[in-house]
Amino acid sequence: MQDFYNLRKDVEAASDRVEEIRASAGLQQLEKELAELEMKAADSSFWDNRAEAQETLQALTDVKDKINLLTDFKTKMDDAVTIVKLTEEMDSTDAGLLEEAASIIKELNKALDQFELTQLLSGPYDKEGAVISITAGAGGTDAQDWADMLLRMYVRWGEKQRYKTRVVEKSLGEEAGIKSAVIEVEGRYAYGYLSGEKGTHRIVRQSPFNAKGLRQ
Repeated sequence: MQDFYNLRKDVEAASDRVEEIRASAGLQQLEKELAELEMKAADSSFWDNRAEAQETLQALTDVKDKINLLTDFKTKMDDAVTIVKLTEEMDSTDAGLLEEAASIIKELNKALDQFELTQLLSGPYDKEGAVISITAGAGGTDAQDWADMLLRMYVRWGEKQRYKTRVVEKSLGEEAGIKSAVIEVEGRYAYGYLSGEKGTHRIVRQSPFNAKGLRQ
């Protein structure tokens, strides 16, 4: 059972975090920006420049999503605070209520982590989709097997993020794995999340393809 006093500390810490994030995000400015974008989208000449209109609609969606997130943070925080106050007023501890509050705080902190990460992704392409190119190194079958493992890992990651992933090209290895592959990842911030994945990925293991069982 969740300890009430530790839970109260967790709720207080999360509450401070929510207020800090809401303040730094500039909620009032976001609401002003939303009103301006909605007014622009309602203009009769809005679709005269289709490319600009698409950019405006995407900006409108981004601002709406951010405002909704900030509002949801506050709602979840208020729910947890209410449970703590109710528990303080009760003669006996309700384990169910404490578990509910603990669950709220756990999910809230996870959402706050995600929000803070996206705030750091401010590069010109960070909000866009991505293309991942995987090429097996000069390690023969082991390298090709490792490349296949990377392919599956990135596809599973994309699905977990609820991105649309598609393997658009794949060259199979001679014995196992793949020689190369290309994955398209469609979704907001896919490029930002994946931009740090460039370079060489290595693995050291006892090779299942080596008769002597050597590490490769």
